[in-house]
Amino acid sequence: MRRDPKLPNSYRHLAWLQATCPDPTYRNGNEAVDNATQALELTDWKQSEWFEVLAAAHAEAGSFHEAIRWQRKRVDQSSSEMKAEQQARLELYQREQPFHERCTRAMFAGDVAAGT
Repeated sequence: MRRDPKLPNSYRHLAWLQATCPDPTYRNGNEAVDNATQALELTDWKQSEWFEVLAAAHAEAGSFHEAIRWQRKRVDQSSSEMKAEQQARLELYQREQPFHERCTRAMFAGDVAAGT
């Protein structure tokens, strides 16, 4: 991000880590919202699959109304293969629970290799 602050994937990945990391040391909902918003702004809000990142960030920040709003948009635009997973996450936010998952290096390998 310091080297090229215009790469949206950097902000998206950081936001995902800050919102969903199982280790609370790395979570920061407010910063995750800022970083997810920056990622989407850099793409002119055209990466609708990234709405789930913004939703997870809002949930971690305790803004469940916003998390639900963005996750609904993600569910509506999901492929049939992804719809069940996205719907389950929406239901989690409706119960006012954030989403946390194990982060692995493999999750980011393609973007790092592509330089995005």
